Amino acid sequence: MLWITLLAMEFFLFALFPAGVFATNSSTVFPENGTPIVLSHEIPYGQGKSGWVCENSTVSGLLRVESRYPGKIEVDYQLQIPTPLVLQKISPDMSVEKNSAGLKLKANFLLTTKGDQWFRVIEIHLPLMAQGVAENGSVPLTAQAVIHGVSEQAAIHGVSDGQSWFTQKTISLKVLNERILQESLGVTDFAIPADEQGLPQKNLKKNTILLQTESLLARWLSGEHHEDPTPATYAAVGINSKLEDTVNLLAKLDFLDPQTRLKVAGFDPVLPQGHEGLGRGGDGVYQMVCLSPRGQQKVVLPIYAQDGMALPGHYLARLSLKHFGTDSTICQYDYPIEVSSPQWGPLIITLFSLAAAMGMILLIYLKRKYFLRLKTRELITIALFGTIIFAVVNVPGTLLWRFAHIFLGPFSFFITGFFHEIIFYMLLTSLVVLIPKPGAITLVIIIKSLMSDLLFGGFSATSFLNMGVAALILETAYYLCGLTRNAIEDDRAKATDQSRYRRHGIAPRTVWITAVVCGLGDVLISYVNFNIFMLLYRLYYATWYIAVYLLVSGFLYTFIAVPLGFTLSRRLSIIGG
Repeated sequence: MLWITLLAMEFFLFALFPAGVFATNSSTVFPENGTPIVLSHEIPYGQGKSGWVCENSTVSGLLRVESRYPGKIEVDYQLQIPTPLVLQKISPDMSVEKNSAGLKLKANFLLTTKGDQWFRVIEIHLPLMAQGVAENGSVPLTAQAVIHGVSEQAAIHGVSDGQSWFTQKTISLKVLNERILQESLGVTDFAIPADEQGLPQKNLKKNTILLQTESLLARWLSGEHHEDPTPATYAAVGINSKLEDTVNLLAKLDFLDPQTRLKVAGFDPVLPQGHEGLGRGGDGVYQMVCLSPRGQQKVVLPIYAQDGMALPGHYLARLSLKHFGTDSTICQYDYPIEVSSPQWGPLIITLFSLAAAMGMILLIYLKRKYFLRLKTRELITIALFGTIIFAVVNVPGTLLWRFAHIFLGPFSFFITGFFHEIIFYMLLTSLVVLIPKPGAITLVIIIKSLMSDLLFGGFSATSFLNMGVAALILETAYYLCGLTRNAIEDDRAKATDQSRYRRHGIAPRTVWITAVVCGLGDVLISYVNFNIFMLLYRLYYATWYIAVYLLVSGFLYTFIAVPLGFTLSRRLSIIGG
């Protein structure tokens, strides 16, 4: 019966008073909120209530004591650090004593009012597979505090001078093996370049960073070069955890020389103008990651690569996962990265396209009397061909592209090229043969482009530039072939009776020369369009893809279409008399 009575009394006492708080004399009086101080420790720093560490690592810990008492109190603080943990760094106002259990860290301080805090940062080293620490075991750290009420106002709150409290808190520091951590934490995905949301930018080349350049106009107006603090791109990293505990990690991204494996300059964050006194840093780009038990999270890391600081070339992007609050690196991953500088080619070609489009408008205005002298029959024929090209080229080609793109993706031009290349050049060549006058091609291109933009709502800067480039290059191509510079009269005299084009009087040599020249002209038009899209929409096209497109859709389809156009023109001339 005695032991039952003792257990009942013990239960009553623990229920009456807060856990871990006991009076040190016979008259126990607590503040109104129940406890005079709160011990709140984070070991490792940022880990919260329960922490874990890796073997052979140094841990940074935060010791914090907060007063809940409205008066001034004196605190005698102790932290028992068991063997085999070793203190690496403590504050000068703290002392260390050795005992049989390990090390005892002591401090004495005052808390003046409610909410006042005392905090210190310490560093503890855990040796590799230390003696007394089993694999996946834990190390207890016991914090104790004795509180003395020394305020003159203590009696108002029912606290007399000399009265004190004792509180204790045990911190369980879980020890994990390095191999277990490496198997439990890993990277599932790594994407460069990505946007701010972590979505891969599929329109840009994979694992490539495009250097940012300052506008020449802005540099000329300001008279000096300013470094842009905005990121050049972002890296999206997927991290997963198989641990049963919450994990705080530090994801860090560095760029190394692939030969020496040393960190290179130019990829650290750039401070805005006026903040240079704070220093550039040099710690790379990092971000804290909090992984829930068996959780997964995507981390977006900004990449700073300023032109003039980071040089174009090949680098290694090293992603390190560090245990936050410690010096242990859990795992590292190296990814080959290419850094490229902006190319002036697309800009120059786009400016050329703009000049061609504006020149086309100016030329039409200056030569308006020439166009007004065209016969009504010729204008009607040109308008008819422009409408037919729109109806049998743009409409089915655009509609078919939406379906072909689903199945063939970027190779849909193998199908849509039948409309945009073969039928288009077949009709255009027949028109030039029927009306061999400069300007006919320009009028047809303007008509079919305007109808297409108005119907499909595609009028944009690219369509305007494409219209000017196509008119300039095709007018030049057919002129060089002799179809629009009256050289066709010389070919009529050279035609033979056996020629399939005898009835219309065009020599076969002219047909094949026109096919080759127009094929090369369409290659040039397509290449200009690629550069316009790369500049205005920041698209990336692989070199092999551009080569295949130019060879098949640009040259081959056009080369096939031009002779068919001569045949069509001969039959149309027979029908029209």
